[in-house]
Amino acid sequence: MSAAKSTSLGRIIFFLGVGITICLPLANVSAAVLSEEQIATLRAKLTRAEADRGSLSDRLACFGRYVAEQQARSAEQQSALASVLQRRDTLATEITQGEVRQRGFENLVDAERSNVESKRQDYERARSEQNEQAERLRICRAVLFLFPWVCNEGEAFVRAAGWMRNAEADFHAEAERLRNAEHGLHEAHDQLARNRSSLSQAQEEAEANRRSVQDIEGGISRAQAASAVINAKMQNYDLLIGSVEETLKDAHAVDPEDARLRRVNTLSRELDAFSSGIADFVAKTEDGMPEDVKQRCSR
Repeated sequence: MSAAKSTSLGRIIFFLGVGITICLPLANVSAAVLSEEQIATLRAKLTRAEADRGSLSDRLACFGRYVAEQQARSAEQQSALASVLQRRDTLATEITQGEVRQRGFENLVDAERSNVESKRQDYERARSEQNEQAERLRICRAVLFLFPWVCNEGEAFVRAAGWMRNAEADFHAEAERLRNAEHGLHEAHDQLARNRSSLSQAQEEAEANRRSVQDIEGGISRAQAASAVINAKMQNYDLLIGSVEETLKDAHAVDPEDARLRRVNTLSRELDAFSSGIADFVAKTEDGMPEDVKQRCSR
């Protein structure tokens, strides 16, 4: 081998040796993996995330029970509303009939009052004629005191005719019919007033039931909307937790230059963000929910 070739080969070997010598420390750096402390920190964050996820799951189940309870209440209120609406319609019909009945009694009372006045006048005329007859009888007896039988026969004839008694009986009978008509009018008026009052109460009750149904249905809608948001959040949690668990399986083999290390760092930041934002998330999600439901579902 020539001297020149020997010199060139030596240089190549020299440079290769230097390269190997220089690269060895880098290989040692590359071989570094996640420390036990880093793994423990990540596991602690994972545990917290799982607890948050469990809390959301419990809250979601509580909202589900609340929705079921409210749906049962809504069904009861709707049934009550249907009942009171039926009662309202019945009362409205009875009021219409009662108004007709009251007008009928009013007309009857007016007619009976006219009849009573007519019978009263007949009775007054009969009494006047009776008084006149008594006066004529007195005069007759004074003049014809020697023939009293003549006057007595006249009195007997008047009594036998019975016109005075008939007029009086007709007057009292008509007065009784008037009292009956007035009593019927009074009852019709009172019944109509009671039905109108009951109708007003039924309308108020129906309106209250309608508002109650609306409030309950509104609460159900808010709870279902909150449940949908929580459910989506839990799915995000599941994805994140699954990714962290998968990463931790080979945490000791994560190379600093490996993309998985960047993924670990990203997951760590995401876990921090999830945990630090859970309180605000819950507050915003439950906005508008009844306080008793918030307290019950936060236990």
